[in-house]
Amino acid sequence: MNQYLLISVFIFFSFISLNAQKSAISQTSANANPEFFEKPMPIDGKAVEADFRANRLYGSAPLTVQFTDRSEGEVVKWRWLFGDGSVDTLENPVHTYGFEGIYTVKLTVWDADSVNSSTATKADYIRAVGYGMCDSVNYDIPGSYYLYRLDSPNSGFLSGNNSRGDLAKANYFYINEEKGLLMGGLYYFAIKSIGLASDPQIVFNAWDNDGPANGPGTVMDFYSKPLSEINVDDQGTGIYPATVAFFDQWVSISDDFFLGFELPQTPGDSLAVFTNKTSAATNGTGWEKTVSGEWQPYQANNPGFTVDNAIFPIICQPTGIDNHIFVQNIIVYPVPAKDNIYITFFDEGIAEFEVSISDLSGRLVIANNNKITSGTAIDVSHLSKGLYILRLNISDGVINRKIMIE
Repeated sequence: MNQYLLISVFIFFSFISLNAQKSAISQTSANANPEFFEKPMPIDGKAVEADFRANRLYGSAPLTVQFTDRSEGEVVKWRWLFGDGSVDTLENPVHTYGFEGIYTVKLTVWDADSVNSSTATKADYIRAVGYGMCDSVNYDIPGSYYLYRLDSPNSGFLSGNNSRGDLAKANYFYINEEKGLLMGGLYYFAIKSIGLASDPQIVFNAWDNDGPANGPGTVMDFYSKPLSEINVDDQGTGIYPATVAFFDQWVSISDDFFLGFELPQTPGDSLAVFTNKTSAATNGTGWEKTVSGEWQPYQANNPGFTVDNAIFPIICQPTGIDNHIFVQNIIVYPVPAKDNIYITFFDEGIAEFEVSISDLSGRLVIANNNKITSGTAIDVSHLSKGLYILRLNISDGVINRKIMIE
């Protein structure tokens, strides 16, 4: 290779390197905060895999959160972006959110050579609000649960998919509090079927009552999950947990609203929620969206059926009552309980736990030495009415909370 060729090669690669540097500088300067600049992932794979957990996802501002690194690989460097403009480089930092808001958290980690990096982002992960702790708002429905089938010539279910092509089902909720923060809902489904060719997303919605005839109108919040992941009590035994729809944004509500779900419309897929029996209801609040897109009460299209769907909202209020949503990212329902109580974790790092219940004198009334999973029913039907202490042994320690049996 002659000297002219060597010089040409040198100039060519210098030109590429210079342009790459200019591109990186341009990307960094385009961001108001240079801490948000991320190194690209190596093409040949990752030596580290970023992951993390927080001990609290929700609470009143100021909210102090302990973050724990759960990354895989030989991590030696960390950079946390907490979503409020703050940055930390500790492995397991503690951060306080001083103001109300919904925050996206990002963690970038590097290996020993600072060559390979990985970033984990959890959108809308921390929610600091100006309300008190979350109460269990018990909009109970009268009577026992029931699943109605439509009479011939129609087929299918009143509160689910049917031959009429209904599109959605909902309940109307009257607001009698000054304000609240709607976090989601509990849905007690009675039956589902899944076709072989699909597993559609079921959308859970909260609607304002600004539609025609004060029906569902503007979608205030929503959540979706695959049909296959929805819990059902298809045997009517009452030992299966509700499906929890935990909304993405959470909205402040001060007026009446609707809570419901959209029905699957793909062949072979169907879903139906429990209602109560007509004889037990005096003013049912169940609504349905017909195939024409019109919302109407059950009674309008099904004379005699003034029923409620088994759908219950989860609302935070400034009551300071701490008996429903726990700070350790769990939900216990129903509160108060009668026959069974369910515990659901929103922390993907907790798969199993031990449960025990004591009365206020400290006497152990329920001891379960076997580990159970999220959503398992705990029989409390034999307990007397009153307050009890629920004790959960998890991987990170012990949680003690009050529960009520009625």
